[in-house]
Amino acid sequence: MPAACVAEPFSHCAPHDNLDAITAERLVPTVLSSNTAEIPFTARYFARLFSTSANSPDETMRESFHKRGYILLRNALDRTAVLDLRAAYLGRFPDDLFKTGTASSDGRFSGNYPLNLPPHGTPGHPAWAFVRSDRFRNFVATERLQDLAEILLGGSAARLRRLAGPRTGARTTGIELKWCGDMCVV
Repeated sequence: MPAACVAEPFSHCAPHDNLDAITAERLVPTVLSSNTAEIPFTARYFARLFSTSANSPDETMRESFHKRGYILLRNALDRTAVLDLRAAYLGRFPDDLFKTGTASSDGRFSGNYPLNLPPHGTPGHPAWAFVRSDRFRNFVATERLQDLAEILLGGSAARLRRLAGPRTGARTTGIELKWCGDMCVV
């Protein structure tokens, strides 16, 4: 399963082996990064993301999730609530992380990773505090997210308390678990 696909204006990413042509044609870097970890722009990590309608029958959503290993549901959550949460999160980062002349809530990366920022997932990093905030906890506790979890899992879903200490994730039966705040996200 691809880890990601480049956002606009490169949302045309396709699941084929001709990524060199896409890179040359669109001036996409050959190596990207996430939290300072380098990710080669190859078919192993990048491909087209297919969306499933948030109004699809439960079984269709479940099949899509199991077939692809992810599900992209556009308009499944309240847009204003998502953008407000994003703005609150990005507003915790230093201004020099963002492109000059843009608002932090736009999320336009400057290309400069602040050297004084602690590693992701550790105390002092904006994400560490954010996933422990009431604002984040209230967002992830919404009924809609609970309903989606139950649809995708095909039964009841319970939020799990976070274990003490940072976690990098675990894999069980092909489903990736991400540790986030006080819950485990499938």
